[in-house]
Amino acid sequence: MISYIYSKVLSVLRDRPAKVWGVTLFYGLVSALAATLGVLPIITMPVAYVLGTTLSLTLLAKYRTGTDPKCKDAFRYFTKEHFLHIAGANAYAELWVLIWCLIPIVGPIFAVIRTYEYAFVPFLSVEEPDIKATEVKDRSSQMTNGYKGKMFLADLIVVGIFVVVSMLLTFLGARVARFFIFLYLLWLVAFCLLAPLFMGMVRAAFYEEVSTMTEEKYMSFIQKPARPAYPQQGGYQQPPQGGYQQQPQQAPVKVCPNCGATVDAASQFCPKCGTRF
Repeated sequence: MISYIYSKVLSVLRDRPAKVWGVTLFYGLVSALAATLGVLPIITMPVAYVLGTTLSLTLLAKYRTGTDPKCKDAFRYFTKEHFLHIAGANAYAELWVLIWCLIPIVGPIFAVIRTYEYAFVPFLSVEEPDIKATEVKDRSSQMTNGYKGKMFLADLIVVGIFVVVSMLLTFLGARVARFFIFLYLLWLVAFCLLAPLFMGMVRAAFYEEVSTMTEEKYMSFIQKPARPAYPQQGGYQQPPQGGYQQQPQQAPVKVCPNCGATVDAASQFCPKCGTRF
């Protein structure tokens, strides 16, 4: 499933990637500006929740239909109908993540699990507005059941690639040439600019695939194409393990019309009843 989502996300991002990246950067700048100019967290946090949800839905629309995002849509959920519901659903989910994080020793582990468990809250707070804000996280928990590990692994692969490439460039810069230090800086900037877009699109892809999951689609994700059974038609055929085994040839036989006994085809008399053929 992860490889399927990766390949589909990359194919979607090939269509006008600069425009999608530019709109994503715009959302980030607006969120940073709101956090900087805000006086109280109780004001800035709801704004950040709604902007983040808007970005998630924008990436979801791009994944579904290829629709190009627009900067003017950044504030389309700043309405009485959506604002409080979106902010409340996201804030309630994050509150529970914080509560789980406070558990001694194992708290951070449970917090990470709950973070992926509530990963669909931004999408559900818009696409299923009839659900109460305090119940959106429960709906997300139901949908992510069985997929939390896949989402975590999808993010871990991206982080792992970053760590491996960074360590390799750092090593080459220290042992081979300082030119690799410059490449490392370019790699760091590129990752910081592009990784949030890719990972956000992957999260939207998971929501879309899970919300439209059918039994046939699920089986296609977990089953590998079966190898054709031996023997194959046409061309050279690989012999089975142990080589070919010659089948014993059976002598031709005939049936006695009188008693029904099986008789060698060369015989002229039935050995059972003596009938002549």
